[in-house]
Amino acid sequence: MFNRKEFKQKAKLQLKNRYRTPVIIVIVTSIIFSITFYSEAQNQSENVRQISRNNFIERPETLTFTITTEGMSLKNNFGSSLENKANPFGFIVMILCAAVCGSFLLAISRFCVKMYGTTESLSFNEFISEFSHGLKGFLCLLYTSLWTFLWSLLFFIPGIVKAVSYSQTFFVLAENPQMSVKKALNISKIITHHHKADVFVMWLSFAGWEILNVLTFGILSLWLKPYESMTFTNAYFDLKTEAISRNELSVADFA
Repeated sequence: MFNRKEFKQKAKLQLKNRYRTPVIIVIVTSIIFSITFYSEAQNQSENVRQISRNNFIERPETLTFTITTEGMSLKNNFGSSLENKANPFGFIVMILCAAVCGSFLLAISRFCVKMYGTTESLSFNEFISEFSHGLKGFLCLLYTSLWTFLWSLLFFIPGIVKAVSYSQTFFVLAENPQMSVKKALNISKIITHHHKADVFVMWLSFAGWEILNVLTFGILSLWLKPYESMTFTNAYFDLKTEAISRNELSVADFA
């Protein structure tokens, strides 16, 4: 039975006297993510400025668009044209940002799975060693994001439902790094089948803490993020055990 209060209480016990390394991970991850998102924001800002410059050089009603394999051209009624070439550097930045985020998300998930399985304190080197499967984390982020985006095109609510359905994919891969991303996503859909609402409500249960975290300028995240991560780790193992007990999955599926 899905019991979020029990998962939270267990997370507190799991982190007791073992907060040092998770706090370091939060600090390092926050710095890396800040740099990553800043780079992506700068890239998007430059794209917007480029489009704005092109749109205001001529009156919009005098321009026609022509899309070619080399980029997009703008031509006015007098025959002159403006070129807005595709920016390969911007695409590279976007891919690198996704690779960094995916690698970190999988490494954090693997570290949490390791925390779940032991009562001993883990060193920061244990976290660093989890980046050996960084490519799998990158592919997982792309795959889950793509499917969530496609479902979101139908309507906002289907996108949320699918995001919950895919929410355990990183944990499945963390426990089984040799598994394909597609299989991990399918397993995530199975184990969340009867508990989408429960997982969503557990997300919402941290909303108040997240607001308070913003008011403390992120300082509270040093305690909050490890607490959240271990809570959802506990939920994953409970969902997995329940799915196996219902014979919807077997232990062999996780091999």
